[in-house]
Amino acid sequence: MEKIRLGILGVGNQGSLYAKYILAGDCPDFTLTAICDRNPKRIDWCKENLNDGLSYFETAEQMFDSGLIDACIVAVPHYDHPKYAMECMKKGI
Repeated sequence: MEKIRLGILGVGNQGSLYAKYILAGDCPDFTLTAICDRNPKRIDWCKENLNDGLSYFETAEQMFDSGLIDACIVAVPHYDHPKYAMECMKKGI
């Protein structure tokens, strides 16, 4: 079975924790391929602290349309969860 290509939307406290777990191999069915955050400082943190093979995006739409993810962790503030979850479903993610 091929690994599920995963994107993380939002790399604050929760998103960064999920990224670390996935990259440590704690979720063996997933491979982290993309990260999206609108805060450039968070993207810089990812580039310094996570592996180099990731793709980075400034908007959710860019990441969803990239073709690089099969699934997405929505780790943005709770009130935005429905919006992004529905957008993922519309795009087959």
